[in-house]
Amino acid sequence: MKKIYTSIQFLSLLLFIFLNSFAQNSEKVEAKINIIRTTTSISIYAIAENYSTLAKDNLIFEISSEKKSTNGNLSSSKQIASFSILPSETKVLSKLRFKTEKESNITINLYIKDGTNVLDKESYIISGSDILSRRDLLRDKRIKKPIIEIANNSISK
Repeated sequence: MKKIYTSIQFLSLLLFIFLNSFAQNSEKVEAKINIIRTTTSISIYAIAENYSTLAKDNLIFEISSEKKSTNGNLSSSKQIASFSILPSETKVLSKLRFKTEKESNITINLYIKDGTNVLDKESYIISGSDILSRRDLLRDKRIKKPIIEIANNSISK
């Protein structure tokens, strides 16, 4: 009888360790950048997605952008703010808009932090009609494509 009781305790301990290891993998808050192009502008949405079953408080997002125009002008912007996110929630953190120029280069970096720890990062370079992803090693090695919409804003007659 004592052997069965010890076996049950051991199996319970293994099950507990197994379940906790999977629970840690689902505690992810992911940074995403959505890009919407029109004929005259590019809109960029900084988004956080909580894949956890727990709410996350006191998170910080930082989005920076740098645009180099065809005539050599350089403009940059940086936004830093704190936010909270509910379980399984997708939240738009910020929206940026740029005027479209043929040969301009735009670099966008989005960081989601918990204090000083970077939880996730996403970066893009928009050069003319090309959109290039620069993923950090914080993510797995596969490259995911951004959500890109090309809107038609011409007026039909």
